[in-house]
Amino acid sequence: MLLSGGIAANYALAEMLTPTAALAGDLEFSAGSYPNPPNGPATSAGPAMLLENTTGSTFVPYTPNISISISVSNQQYPNGLTLGALSGGTTSVFNKMNFYGSPIDNMFTSNPNGPTGTGGSGNDNYAFELFAAVDALAGKPRNARYYYGDITLTFSRPVSNPVIHMTGMGGFSSTSGLTPHGHTAEFELATPGVTATKLSGSTFLNVTGNQILNNATTITATCSTGAACGSVKFSGTNITTLTFRTYVRGDAGTTDWFGGDVFLFGGTSIAKPVTISGSVLNDANGLTDSSINGTGTNAGGLFANLVDGTGKVVASTTVAANGTYSFLGIGAGAYTVSLSTTAGVQGATAPSVSLPSSWVNTGEGSGASDGSVNGSTAITVAAVNVTGINFGIERLPDTTALSPAAQTNPGGTTTVQVPTLAGTDPEDGALGSGKSFKIVTLPANGTLTYNNVAVTAGQVITSYDPTLLKLDPNDGAITVSFTYGAIDAAGKEDPTPATVTMPFVLAHCQRIMATPP
Repeated sequence: MLLSGGIAANYALAEMLTPTAALAGDLEFSAGSYPNPPNGPATSAGPAMLLENTTGSTFVPYTPNISISISVSNQQYPNGLTLGALSGGTTSVFNKMNFYGSPIDNMFTSNPNGPTGTGGSGNDNYAFELFAAVDALAGKPRNARYYYGDITLTFSRPVSNPVIHMTGMGGFSSTSGLTPHGHTAEFELATPGVTATKLSGSTFLNVTGNQILNNATTITATCSTGAACGSVKFSGTNITTLTFRTYVRGDAGTTDWFGGDVFLFGGTSIAKPVTISGSVLNDANGLTDSSINGTGTNAGGLFANLVDGTGKVVASTTVAANGTYSFLGIGAGAYTVSLSTTAGVQGATAPSVSLPSSWVNTGEGSGASDGSVNGSTAITVAAVNVTGINFGIERLPDTTALSPAAQTNPGGTTTVQVPTLAGTDPEDGALGSGKSFKIVTLPANGTLTYNNVAVTAGQVITSYDPTLLKLDPNDGAITVSFTYGAIDAAGKEDPTPATVTMPFVLAHCQRIMATPP
């Protein structure tokens, strides 16, 4: 909705249309978003709060609050681009979307995924009001395009796929005896990783790549005859700012530049965000039962980090002592949830997955494991809450070092009993008979057997029977040693194996026979 000043001031105020009910459930701007907005001129305004549209025309606060501020920077002309200004006057920085340009409601689309041309109300929905003064262009080519500065929308929380409404992109000035000169604001999206798509609007609103243009040959101040008005979706997740390089373009009219272009911009709507929640569980038996279960825990200090597809943090939250966590106000998109001992910082690279000392991951996912035990799981968020994104963790076992008293070397191929392997585990308690152990390294001077079969390095003994583990030491007064590790009910092995040290001495007769005559 643009205003042009001139010797003959030409601008189109809204034809106060009967509003079409906005789409219930979306978050939008309404009159209550920015109570008592100031008049300009200003280079910044807000914050204006997005309100939940509960019935189509009833707006209530949404928790957690999402608000939007607007600012103008990189001015190329003195007071060239301002909020709440007119040609020769001032006005509110926040106004109804149908205040200029006479848009009709089906030019607007509220929901980024909803049917186009629905849900927007020029009378119920609001946007920021800006003015591009063109007097500084006097004498310059009239049918050229000039860079004016940047407009930035800043969101108080990350959002996904916001819809930005704009109207009145077009106005004109006229002088007796000359043809009117039309001029329009146009925009170039400067925020990387975001894609612009026209959802609905006047014939003259053109979105090509990152360009948001008025393609009218003869620019006017009315949406139906030569002004650009409508709704543009900006696809992306974890969006906290949108920056637009702003231009003014003139048509072939013969009147010189003067006056300016008033337009409404930054009216915003988003699909209602959702909650992501889950638990961290002390899963003592891991995935042996194909489930992530157990008692809730935070292992003494954990954070859940929500991460976008570029590896940047969307949100971070503390895992409660009972293991629960939740992310509030999350927009649609593909994310990962990961555990870390470090809190993530929104917009920064996500911290590495980590757990407190002695804790390990046993599984993660919704219900069953996602198939990769790594403390991170992928999720997709649409229009409903995502629950049950759980993580299984547990503590590692500790293996007991064994050093029995010296015994007589039996000689030959006679075997001796190996001391009972043992360990402890925070979840399982004492480990011994009936549990699992791994023989990590073999003795260099003897043969280890289990159930009369030679043991191999790395062999895991399940349902361990102490009577079946034997050693045939080499002859002589020697010390035989090997290492082993305890394995707990979750199948996790002690990463620091313990040593079994078995000293042997010669029998008395063996010493006599070895003495020379």
